[in-house]
Amino acid sequence: MKVAWGDMAHFMAYAAKLNLWFSNGMIPVVAWFVTAAETLLALALLLGFHMRVSAQLSGWLLLAFAIGMTAGTGIKSALNASVFSASAGAFLLATSAEYPFSFDSFRRREKRDAALNACISSQAKNTCLTSLVPHRRHWGKAQ
Repeated sequence: MKVAWGDMAHFMAYAAKLNLWFSNGMIPVVAWFVTAAETLLALALLLGFHMRVSAQLSGWLLLAFAIGMTAGTGIKSALNASVFSASAGAFLLATSAEYPFSFDSFRRREKRDAALNACISSQAKNTCLTSLVPHRRHWGKAQ
């Protein structure tokens, strides 16, 4: 498999090629920032942690990469790497109403179960102030 980099020095040279608008002094900062951001966002998406924000930030990062590839190496390389479609996929994921297999969903379920147990333990009817029914979201609006 042929790649444009193999170590950090080659990656920084590639980053300089894709980020023509940054000075040479800023390229190491950009390269390390992008590496850290890609790693953190990948972990957040895999673990289902703050899915909507992680997906949005991933979409913006991929779009910036696609624009950089287009400016630095031409549209063909960005299309060959499917970066625009990956960006669109990340933005599409951000519009999802629910993420049932995510850490966020698990955390919400635990809060709801704790509220249910508190109401059950009170043994008094109609005194529970917590909604036990999860609010369904449809196209970004609570129903």
